[in-house]
Amino acid sequence: MQVIEAIDKFQEEYPIETYFAQAKCKCSTFTNLKEPTCDGFGLNKTNNGKTGKNYASGIEYPGLHRTLFWVLRSIMFYIDSDERYQHLTVDIVSSGYRCWTDNNYHNRVSTNHMGKALDIHIIKKEKAKSEHTNDERIVCCDLVRDILTEKTNAEYRWFHSNGIALENSYTRYHPKKRT
Repeated sequence: MQVIEAIDKFQEEYPIETYFAQAKCKCSTFTNLKEPTCDGFGLNKTNNGKTGKNYASGIEYPGLHRTLFWVLRSIMFYIDSDERYQHLTVDIVSSGYRCWTDNNYHNRVSTNHMGKALDIHIIKKEKAKSEHTNDERIVCCDLVRDILTEKTNAEYRWFHSNGIALENSYTRYHPKKRT
């Protein structure tokens, strides 16, 4: 019972409702579309009905994997609890779910955002987002990547399945595949 109570307390201390709303697919806000838009979490399409080398295999999962939001909560927790990171804050989830309509609109074939990825912006608490240089934003995100690799065993890129994978910034060394 203590574990369940601790999980409930953790959820209350690190709410994600705002971020969850930001993570919904944006396709319904686009104009001049010839294809149907989704309700924020795809239309259950597979490969957008297309095949060939120009299309990635991708299923529109019916939502976002809950692990994404537990990782987001863990970022918020470690930022709060570790003095090395207390100058940071989670700003927004700039991109979460992207259905095939969204991909087509942006001329993309990537499928990791069909329920399995979030783009999270981290900034310094004392500055407005607009006051950050691109390099400052990258440093803030790299610090959070350090938290995740240290505390959650996350790794860069997608070399292993069933784990937390991170995109590395262009300033970071691209690690080789672990064996």
